[in-house]
Amino acid sequence: MRLTMACAALAVFAAVLQTARLGSTPPYLSIEEISQAHDEVVLANTGRNADGQLLPLYFPDSTTHTVREPVWVYWAAALLSVLPFSEALVRLPSASAAVIDVVLMFLVAREIFGSTTLGGIAAAMLLLSPGHFIQGRIASMQIGTVTMTLAWMWCMARYFRTRRRRDVVLAACCLAAAMYVYAAALVVMPIYFAVTAALVLRREGAERRDLLAAGAAFGLMLLPMAAWFAVHPQHILGDVAYYTHGDYNRDLGWRGFLGVDAVQHLDAWWSSYSPNLLFFSGDADMRFSTRTAGYFLLATAFPLAIGLATARRSLSPDLWPLLVAGVVVAPLPAAIVSNAELKRFLTLVPFVVLIATCGVQWMLARGRVARLCCALLVAFGLMQSATFIGYYFGPYREVAATKMGGNVRGAVHEMLAAAEPTDCILLAVEPYYFQDEWRLYTRAYQRSFFTTPRFAEASSCAGVTALGEPGDPRFVGWHTIPIPEINGPVRLAVYLR
Repeated sequence: MRLTMACAALAVFAAVLQTARLGSTPPYLSIEEISQAHDEVVLANTGRNADGQLLPLYFPDSTTHTVREPVWVYWAAALLSVLPFSEALVRLPSASAAVIDVVLMFLVAREIFGSTTLGGIAAAMLLLSPGHFIQGRIASMQIGTVTMTLAWMWCMARYFRTRRRRDVVLAACCLAAAMYVYAAALVVMPIYFAVTAALVLRREGAERRDLLAAGAAFGLMLLPMAAWFAVHPQHILGDVAYYTHGDYNRDLGWRGFLGVDAVQHLDAWWSSYSPNLLFFSGDADMRFSTRTAGYFLLATAFPLAIGLATARRSLSPDLWPLLVAGVVVAPLPAAIVSNAELKRFLTLVPFVVLIATCGVQWMLARGRVARLCCALLVAFGLMQSATFIGYYFGPYREVAATKMGGNVRGAVHEMLAAAEPTDCILLAVEPYYFQDEWRLYTRAYQRSFFTTPRFAEASSCAGVTALGEPGDPRFVGWHTIPIPEINGPVRLAVYLR
C-alpha cells in the first residue's frame, strides 16, 4: 500500500510539472515535431502513412530519405483519433513517457538500494534534471529510450534478486521494443542485450535456458523490423546516407570511421561527458536547452563524484557492471554521427542518476556532518530547480521563439481562421519551414486551398488571403491582421482582399 501511494504521488507531481503549459512552452513546434505530427495526423485520419501504406511499420520521411520509428506515431495517432488536434496533444506522449520514467526510476532505485527513501531521491533527481525535463516536453521520440532503459534495468534488478526467468525475458523485450522507438536505440540496445547475456551467464549456477528464452524473445520482437527492411532496402541506404553525410558526421561519409578522421567520433563521445554540458550549459541548440543549466542540476555533481568512487563497493557484482556499461555505451550514437546533443545519448541520464544515488546513500550512512551536507545539497538543488523552471516558463519562451523561426504558427492559424474555402492563398513572404506548418495545420483542420507565391496567379481569385511583411506597399487598401511575436514586435501580417 505504501509503495502504491508513493508511486501515485510521484506520478501526480511529475504529471503536473511535465504537462504545465505544454502547448505553449516551448512556444512553437520545431521542424522535427511538425514532421512527426504530420505523420500522426495522416495516420489518425486515414490509417495509412504519407505513402499510402495501410497500418505501416515505419513512416518514410521524403525530406531526409529516412524512416520514422512507429511507437510515438501510433501513440499520438490514437489520441488524435478521439481528441481534437492541438500542440499540447502531440506533445502528450513524450510528457507521459517522462512521467512514467519518474515512477520507473523510483521502482528501479528501490529495487537496487532496498530503500523507499533512496527511491524517492532518485526519482526526484530524474524529475528535476533539466535535460530530461526538456526532452519530455518535445513531441519527438527520444525520451522513449529512457523509458525502455529503465524498464530493462528494473526487470534485470528483479532477476538478480529472484532469478525468475520471466524477469530476464521481460528485460529482453524492453530492449527490443526500444528499437521501435528511436534510431539511437538501434546502436545501444543490442549492446545492452549483450551485457544482459554476459551478466546472466556469469551468475553462479545460472540457467542457460534463461538466456535462451531471453534471446528468443529479443529475436522474435525484431522479426517485423527485419522483414520490413528486407522488403524496403532503400530505406537502409537512406538512413546510412543521412547519418554519414551533410550536417551529421561532418560530411565525411564512411571515411569518417577510418583513419585520422575517426578522432572526430572519439571527440563527440568524450564531449558527451563534458562537465560544462552536464552541469552548466546543456546543449547549444535552444530547442533543447535554456543555456542556464546543464543536463543535471549542479547539486548532482557532488554525490555523483562520490558515487563513482563508492558504487563498486556498495552495489552487487551484477548491478555495478550494468551501470558502467550504461554510462560507457550511451554516447555511442552521438559518437557515430559526430553530434553530441543529449537526444542522441539520453539513455545516459538514468545511469548518472543511479550512480549519484549511490553517493547519496554513502553520505546518509556517514554521520551527522555528511547528512548535513546532503541536506544542504537538497536545498541548493531545489533552489536551482526553482530558478530553472521559472526561467523556462518565462524568458526562455522569448529566446526560443526567435530561434524557432518566430510566430509562424500564429500566422497559419490566422490565415486558416480568416480564409474562406474559395480563397486563394498568396505567399508574398515564406518564413522558415512555413510550408511544413501549413501542410500540418491544413491537414489537421481538414482545409484545402490553392497556394501561390505570385501576385499574377492570385489576381483572378475572387478572394485572397495573403501572408506578407508588415506594411508591404503591395497590400495598400487590404484588410490587415498583424501577427505579434511573444515579445511584442510584428514580423508577419495576414492580408485579406
